[in-house]
Amino acid sequence: MTQLDKNPEPRRTWQHVLPGIAILLCVFGVLACGCTQTAPTTATPAPTAPPVATTVAIANPAADHCHNMMGTYQIRTNPDGSQYGVCILPNSQVCDAVKYMQQCVCVAP
Repeated sequence: MTQLDKNPEPRRTWQHVLPGIAILLCVFGVLACGCTQTAPTTATPAPTAPPVATTVAIANPAADHCHNMMGTYQIRTNPDGSQYGVCILPNSQVCDAVKYMQQCVCVAP
């Protein structure tokens, strides 16, 4: 009689089990990676209205002061291209608008 006949159930070793465990780990790894991925979104962006051109005007305090004094405000240009404001008073005096506002005295530009 041989050794196998005496022991009907052969003794299992880790060498027989390891390939099965390795396959299971690979399958679970693939499934786990598939579960963490998100589906691509195909949402279309909401329609937007065309941009509206808006103009914001900020008051020029020197021009406001000139108008409050019943004068006419003008912007003049120097030969070098720089600009300055003048206030033409009802008595035809021409004043530097900023100095007129600050000092309340008509100073020629």
